[in-house]
Amino acid sequence: MTTTITTQPNQSLLDVILEKYGTLEAGMAVATANNVPISYIPLSGTLLTIPDSLLMDENNVQQLKKQGIVPGTVAMPLLTCSLVLRPVLTAVPTVTGNPHVIGYYQMELRATDDFFHAYAIAANYTGLNRVLYETEERYVAGLAPENALPLTVVPMPEKRIPYRLPWTVGLGYMIVFPNLSEPDATITFSDTEGNDAFFAPVIVLDNTTQEVLDVLCGRLEVEVVAANVDAVTVKLTRTHPPIHISDFANYAMTWTHGATGGTPDPADPGNTNITVLTLPSGTHMLGLHTTYIYTHTTPITAFPASGCSVVIQIQ
Repeated sequence: MTTTITTQPNQSLLDVILEKYGTLEAGMAVATANNVPISYIPLSGTLLTIPDSLLMDENNVQQLKKQGIVPGTVAMPLLTCSLVLRPVLTAVPTVTGNPHVIGYYQMELRATDDFFHAYAIAANYTGLNRVLYETEERYVAGLAPENALPLTVVPMPEKRIPYRLPWTVGLGYMIVFPNLSEPDATITFSDTEGNDAFFAPVIVLDNTTQEVLDVLCGRLEVEVVAANVDAVTVKLTRTHPPIHISDFANYAMTWTHGATGGTPDPADPGNTNITVLTLPSGTHMLGLHTTYIYTHTTPITAFPASGCSVVIQIQ
């Protein structure tokens, strides 16, 4: 007759044998029953076959149980978590002049000091980096936006994307925004290890100058709160930089990609801007979308949404 036993963290095969039999004399028989070497170190949660008819030191078994001791002599390294890719961009005008007069806006999206990558950035973008744009008046009226591709193709490692947006009629500021439903949101960055992360802001431009009034996009911060040999628990916090235009001041943030399915922070359970995730070994993209609530009395309820993501590695 045989039974099974579930291994605990840091247990070797010999630890399991000692827990079950109180002696190591059954070692070779248990190894044979499981078709593993006597030096075998199973993963936590592994089911092992335990023959019932082997010699047992009942006194030792009872002493271990009485003292609450589960033999575990393997010094297994804990998993660690590190940030791999976090793109962050701003918008910078590259010409002067009234867009009504010269006929266009011209700007670059450029990396800020917060842009981080652990591995080299790949040579070419995976997406077209197309942006949508239209005036506030046209957007509120429900009219279709214009779209534009980058002015020139710049290698991705330069982390800058130039645009020229032909002027379109309409009152109010000019809104430049991504299409978050596309597989590669504007702007998606890739590294040489195959990781992808995006920073897709809503950009607000002045109506009569080239001035960038605001670059709207949330931020994600990752903090490790616990780790073991099988998983890492992280606290993910979402924030939004100060907003300078009152029309965009009310917003709602939504977890996306691998950031969904978390639990509240036990230390601050009412804070919806924090989620706690327990993640296994591997790379994980964690994402955030921000919708800007339109507070005026019009047919629309929201401006376009922004989005961002980060990639972390657990190993």
